[in-house]
Amino acid sequence: MREPITFIMDIITRNFVNLEGPEDGPVVLLAHGLGCDQRFWRPLAARLSSRYRLVLFDYVGSGNSRREAYSNSRYGHLDGYRDDLLEVRQALGLTRVHLVGHSISSMIGMLAILKEPEPFLSLTMVAPSPRFLNEPETGYVGGFEKSEIDDYLDVMDRNFIGWATAFAQLAAGPDAQAERDLYESFCSTDPRTIRTFAELALYVDLRHRLPELMAETLILQCHRDPLAPLTVGKYLCEQIPKAHYAELDLSGHCPQVTHPDLVAARLEQFWQT
Repeated sequence: MREPITFIMDIITRNFVNLEGPEDGPVVLLAHGLGCDQRFWRPLAARLSSRYRLVLFDYVGSGNSRREAYSNSRYGHLDGYRDDLLEVRQALGLTRVHLVGHSISSMIGMLAILKEPEPFLSLTMVAPSPRFLNEPETGYVGGFEKSEIDDYLDVMDRNFIGWATAFAQLAAGPDAQAERDLYESFCSTDPRTIRTFAELALYVDLRHRLPELMAETLILQCHRDPLAPLTVGKYLCEQIPKAHYAELDLSGHCPQVTHPDLVAARLEQFWQT
């Protein structure tokens, strides 16, 4: 059995954990989305770090994480990313945590809280989706047909740079700097790693788990999000028992990058209620 200090240092190094803000401030754990890393929280962190203890990390396979720690057996399903998040929390001994997840990390965050509910005060889902696929037989509108997702994945296999360019444009909306940042992040990630993560994210279906989530949950959704239409946010509100909904009159899928002041204000309003 590993000594506790060894475990702590292993996780901090493996997931490139960084801490910002006052040690006695309320704890906020920030979990990034597909193809991103903790850099995508920097604009938001700059607005919160004077008052909150911020915890930033990279999932294995992303950013400055230890890439050699990646394995298909662990990260071939979302539970591997869930366990990254929980091990970061455990290594730092975090309690009374406000968890903020972007895109697929909204669902990874939900899985983390379902497994270990006690340490978490709340969950914020930024641009979330529990299911991207449309389901005509039930009337669920996730925003994508299977053929569209298959095409995305096929392009990743055949022309990764082309995929990175197109997907960055889609996710960033009209913000040119966010588009460049996303493109650079995609291209700095191992294509095999991001391809597996993308398939997990785009084909996920966690709708059946939503009613189990008992944490106070803020759903933060852009009005014109090409990846998560308004129907998804409204569906989440209907399914999550303690859901709070905030719709931002914005375009794109990364409001924490493009409009950090607005996102910070919404978060603080939620945490203080």
